[in-house]
Amino acid sequence: MLLSIAALTVSSRSSADEVPPAVPGDETLAPPTLPALRHAGTAFELEYLGAGVGQAPLAGFSSLGSTFAWMTRLEGEIAVAPRRWFVGGAWDFASAAAPGIGRALLHGNPELWLRGAWAHPEGLVAGGGLGWMIPLPRSDAPEVKAAQETVRAVHAWDAATFSTNELTLRPAFDVRWASGPVTLQFRSGLDVAIDLEEARTDLVARAGLFGGLQAGRWMCLGAELSEVYPITADIPDGERAAVTLSPSVRFRIGALEPGLSLLVPLSTPLEGVADGFFAVRLHVRLALEPRARREPEPLEPTTPTETDLPPLDATSP
Repeated sequence: MLLSIAALTVSSRSSADEVPPAVPGDETLAPPTLPALRHAGTAFELEYLGAGVGQAPLAGFSSLGSTFAWMTRLEGEIAVAPRRWFVGGAWDFASAAAPGIGRALLHGNPELWLRGAWAHPEGLVAGGGLGWMIPLPRSDAPEVKAAQETVRAVHAWDAATFSTNELTLRPAFDVRWASGPVTLQFRSGLDVAIDLEEARTDLVARAGLFGGLQAGRWMCLGAELSEVYPITADIPDGERAAVTLSPSVRFRIGALEPGLSLLVPLSTPLEGVADGFFAVRLHVRLALEPRARREPEPLEPTTPTETDLPPLDATSP
């Protein structure tokens, strides 16, 4: 609700003459996970993910077999200074079932962030930001724990969304290069998770690389490679790096940008909590650009003609 009100306020105050000129890559459709670095207005996105997961044994349970999980993500971002400064927020919901344990519906920890971006006219953009996740109360029932680990393994990039009793800070650095139809974008980030119960701090490194080929204005083909690396987790080194490949396609239909992407693990899923998975994501992004301000048309000077002059009085001297 707050994002919607702020979006209407910013949109009403923005005008074309306040927007910095676009640079190469600004018209490229957004990657499936990484942010659209420079936009001039307000963007909302709805994401739905469905995944088949081969689960590994959890502590206290026998082998969990295979299951299905789904996730929904609601996200919004506002350009408080067009193409320069942005504020945003996201909230996730998920559900998963573990054979012999049960199904659970999960709410994620809401995420808020502030970020900035600076561009060179030749197409190089750099920026950074800081996000934080607000921990919400969560049940410790067995089915909740099993579902929690399942969805964290599938969406390792945002695994902190489904953590318990942890306040997570998320600093990140972004860079993008574009030339013609080709765009390369990279994000490096660190999750600093502060456990509010055990007075413990965990570090998780994140890196994502996107390559996109813009086919005209209306379609973008791309692929995203991401790695999540728990630095301080007490796990074998062979299970630390979770690498995922995500080929994608996105379209532009007016202000709507629907898309489809896949998630395929290239290594052991996050912390070895699953044997493997395959996921499909549907994206719908609504990009609202600021309305152009119509300048009043200048009045052209006119010269009176003979017909405009009052008639002469024939009796006047």
